Amino acid sequence: MDRRAALREQVLHNQGRLLACTRLPEAHGFMALELTMPQFKTLVLLDAKESAVVGQLARGLGVGLSTMTGIVDRLVDQGLVARGEDPDDRRATRVRLTPLGRATIERFHQIRRRAFSQILERLGDEELELAMRATEVLANAAEALWREASRAESTGLVGTGR
Repeated sequence: MDRRAALREQVLHNQGRLLACTRLPEAHGFMALELTMPQFKTLVLLDAKESAVVGQLARGLGVGLSTMTGIVDRLVDQGLVARGEDPDDRRATRVRLTPLGRATIERFHQIRRRAFSQILERLGDEELELAMRATEVLANAAEALWREASRAESTGLVGTGR
């Protein structure tokens, strides 16, 4: 294994250790929500996109349209999302978070931030500076990757092998 591959593996290993340690008891409140993993992933996708048509959500979760329709139905029943007509294509159904859905996702973000804040509190000034620089580099790379994927999705090149 070359040096870059070994470094990537170590970063991935450390990321796994970090994420395993952030499964704190305070996350119990979030786990008490009556959401399946596909429902939660749907809320996360909608949080990132503001709104999406059912077909986009299905592709994002890797499920069929009928499965996605069932997931959306259950989220509508819980008051977490709302359906409406897509202004660009009246045949399509556009889904968006409701205020309750947005509050649910915000609760998740607050739990995650609290968990990471507890970890960051344990760092000295130099370590905190290093963590800030490292997360900034990672965030910049992630945003660049996200922009590339968004451009590919908007041009229809996703999954075409082009």
